[in-house]
Amino acid sequence: MSTEGFSFSADGKTLLECDFSQLGTDIIVPDGCTEIADKVFAESPVVSVTLPNSVTKIGENLFSSCQTLKEVKLSDNLTELKPFTFAGCSSLKKVTMSDRITSFPEGLFFGCSSLQSIPFTSSIGSLEIDVCRDCENITSVKIPEGVTEIKTGAFAGCSKLSTIVFPSTLEKIADRSLAGASSLSAMSFSGDSDNFFVDENSGCLYEMTENGCVLIKCPVNQETVYLIENASDCHIDAFEGCTSLAEVYASTEAPETLVNRLMELIPQIDINSYDEPETSSDEVPPEKSDDFNVDISEILNSQCIHNDEHAEGFRPVSVDELEALMMKGPVDVAPQTKTTSDETVSSSSSEKETSSDEAVTDKPKRGRGRPRKEKTEGEAAADKPKRGRGRPRKNLEPVHTESDDANEPRFLRAMKNVAHHQMILEEKENEKESVYGEMKELIVFADGVAPSTDDFSSHLVKFSKDVAKKYGFTKIYFFEDLPLDNPEFMYGLKSFGNAKNILYACNKPCPEKITEDQKELIDATGIELPSDKLQNVKGTLAESGLELPVKILVQDNYIEGLLYCAEKFRAEHGIK
Repeated sequence: MSTEGFSFSADGKTLLECDFSQLGTDIIVPDGCTEIADKVFAESPVVSVTLPNSVTKIGENLFSSCQTLKEVKLSDNLTELKPFTFAGCSSLKKVTMSDRITSFPEGLFFGCSSLQSIPFTSSIGSLEIDVCRDCENITSVKIPEGVTEIKTGAFAGCSKLSTIVFPSTLEKIADRSLAGASSLSAMSFSGDSDNFFVDENSGCLYEMTENGCVLIKCPVNQETVYLIENASDCHIDAFEGCTSLAEVYASTEAPETLVNRLMELIPQIDINSYDEPETSSDEVPPEKSDDFNVDISEILNSQCIHNDEHAEGFRPVSVDELEALMMKGPVDVAPQTKTTSDETVSSSSSEKETSSDEAVTDKPKRGRGRPRKEKTEGEAAADKPKRGRGRPRKNLEPVHTESDDANEPRFLRAMKNVAHHQMILEEKENEKESVYGEMKELIVFADGVAPSTDDFSSHLVKFSKDVAKKYGFTKIYFFEDLPLDNPEFMYGLKSFGNAKNILYACNKPCPEKITEDQKELIDATGIELPSDKLQNVKGTLAESGLELPVKILVQDNYIEGLLYCAEKFRAEHGIK
């Protein structure tokens, strides 16, 4: 066979370079070649490449970014592929390789957006990082038996992938290995697995661990999901692509960490609770009493239980009190808690510790979510759990309110419920062109309010109006005295605040003076801490671009010292 157009090493064994002007776009490497050097076909105009069976070794990035490449036949005697061998081959549709290939390395098919099936071999033991990332045309995958691990990003960005069959040999699925798989609706195993299972009711994929079952992925076509009774955590990408999801139910015994995780990952979804069945996991849990039917997220999102006798202060709600609320209705949570209430809480805590210790000794059950019942549309509406909340604080109505907007974020509604002081201003004349973005609300946090008027300072209000006018915001929400010492609330604030327009008015003139608590709020809301002095609300709004969401940190002298006063007040009144 002619070697014209090919450049080989001195011994004629290693292909070093190709002259594609002579060879054209369909390449057949001559027999006798045993090795291909690095990047020989990278970014080339080739359409097809055939390697002879004499080839036993290939170099790095052999075909990477070859955007015209459609078909490759590898040597039957090749046993190892290098990372990113086909990365960026956006036209690649077919790869033929032998079962002697023992591994699929990092980024092997990264960005092969035209590839419709993965040419798995029976000898691979793991799917490495980003091995099939952004293979956008793959619709189904059956991973061969023998694979024990799927690493981060393995199928990330595979937006048309709807079905996966996992091997029974699987031991580990890394977080974000299925991130961006926005069509994934069916998951199953080719045999019984000792480490994973798919819940037959919801179709959710779980891993069994010593501390409970971890939700790995929820099918994207689910509208309502009941997490299994011993669910303890979930992957960060567990609900990605679940655009139809409206409600998630967790057991009343679900750990606080799981509830926090759900609130962080899907803040726009209702997180409810269900009672575990007392007999068999196959039975439908009994419905809670209509007298007081409250769900976990409602309490965690409104983390203050307001006490009518101590309306000036608040205290966080403990996990034990959450359980008491869900089982028995409102309890006395005033600073001077009654002895009987204390005994109830202690007993609940003790029982919880005992059950936790027992759970560790036994490997978690597979469990299952609450089985569905076929219901008519009317029955389904009637059975939907009611949502409760703690007693409202007296005499703390905002200066201006409207009826709740159905499209208003839940966390914003929660802040309205728990803020000691709040005010809402309408600025409808600020309506601007769409270049200012779709978010028309400005959220303002203040460290304190004016002690003489018990209201926000006039300088802060004027400054906030200037910001709203510049950016076209039509509504301004002012909040002061939020429960920032409450970890559940801070979880929600971090998820909510990073995506919203935020103005924070603190009582410090420069970054060096800012406290750790203030830094935590600044970090949670996504504000960048400046290196020099903070802008004063008495000054003119500084010039800046139209980047959204808006993040502004300013100084309001009018509220100097109020944080100290608030802490002093709580200490004097025994409010923790």
